[in-house]
Amino acid sequence: MAAEKLEPRLAEELKRVTQAGSLTQRIPVIIEHVKAAAPAGGERAAGLAALERQVHELQRPMVELLRELGAGATVRQHVLANAVSAELTPDGIAEMARHPDVRLIRLAREDHVTTG
Repeated sequence: MAAEKLEPRLAEELKRVTQAGSLTQRIPVIIEHVKAAAPAGGERAAGLAALERQVHELQRPMVELLRELGAGATVRQHVLANAVSAELTPDGIAEMARHPDVRLIRLAREDHVTTG
């Protein structure tokens, strides 16, 4: 696995899941694309539409692999962040980490903060 592409919290979660023998458990992740995308100059609406087309084209190989890995129903594309979120098994995360278009994979869990 390309461990350098895994956020430390995700690496810890993978270790916990693997040690528990839960290899089919799906883990929510956010997968960042290696290439930055930015809207073109000009009219704002046209620039955003162009950005959306550019990002969807950049993300196509990652989205196709996610669907092959069985995450199709959970895949969400995030245009402004040029990232994709999905729920993957540990093996699926390892497969995505080897993909050349992946910059970083993060654990997608909400942190609950309390104040007292």
